[in-house]
Amino acid sequence: MTRRVVITGIGAITPIGHDPESSWEAALAGRSGMAPITLFDTTEFQTRIAAEVKDWDPTRWMSRKQARQMDRYQRFALASALQAVENAGLEITDANRDRIGVIYGSAIGGVISFLELSKVYFDRGPAAITPFGIPRMMPNGGCAYISMALQVTGPVFGIASACATGTDNVGLAYHMIRGGVIDAAVAGGADATVSETAIGPFNQMQALTTRNDAPTETPRPFDRDRDGFAQGEGGAALVLETLEGAKARGANILAEIVGWGRAATPSTSPRPIPAGRAARARWCARSTTPGSTPKMWTTSTRTARRRCSTTWPRRARSRPPSATMRTKSSSAPPSR
Repeated sequence: MTRRVVITGIGAITPIGHDPESSWEAALAGRSGMAPITLFDTTEFQTRIAAEVKDWDPTRWMSRKQARQMDRYQRFALASALQAVENAGLEITDANRDRIGVIYGSAIGGVISFLELSKVYFDRGPAAITPFGIPRMMPNGGCAYISMALQVTGPVFGIASACATGTDNVGLAYHMIRGGVIDAAVAGGADATVSETAIGPFNQMQALTTRNDAPTETPRPFDRDRDGFAQGEGGAALVLETLEGAKARGANILAEIVGWGRAATPSTSPRPIPAGRAARARWCARSTTPGSTPKMWTTSTRTARRRCSTTWPRRARSRPPSATMRTKSSSAPPSR
């Protein structure tokens, strides 16, 4: 079974707008979402700027009690998904809820909640930890909250693939609808990574911009004077469904997806290798059709090669790993 797949709804919570319309207007006007970080004290950090979602009230989409129980990224996920369903005019009933999926991911999950829970444990002990800690940290917590809000009973899960997470979830949903597994899906991704434990490691890798005195002039990944990428936060969702289903219910069709593919560069993160260029060109050629408009997402960092000390073997070992894992003080034969 091969079916045509279209987009009928969109939702977005971004640093430059709290819905798709305001975000698009700001993007066209060239407004930046970069500004000094307000979510934590950046005094000891090299990078003190990021793209935060500011002045946003999540209670437009959930109760205050629900918002308190969720991680920050999960609030973005739920709000963007509900926006998309509302924009699509998709009615979920007993007749179709089994055939609708939620394919929505997060690259890193509840990293802010993980840090908060760790602080509670070290300061006050295990008895003070909230029982909501586990769902707040889970990368699939966002799609779970979406499914509960929409009462969707089809496939509900998300995949994590770093910066490509949102796009990969949309692509997977496309293939599931195209192949007849489901008839419609809410797909996308959300993250909230403006935190000490997300900024700190990237600083150590020299991957983030440090243009703190001019936040609106960075990042600029393809500029000769680029100095790194920037952390941000937000969530975006699309409603995907079959062309036949969209036409039958009189939906406003925003676009059609005609292909999707992905390729990886097997190198030490986050330094790409030239061979990846050819791979990306190949998937682009085989995943689109004549007359379509291919889209490609790329990432460019300023990571210094001398700081990437991790190496990976390129050939299989001639001896089993156990033969090389003895300590200097050990004289015992390797375990078999």
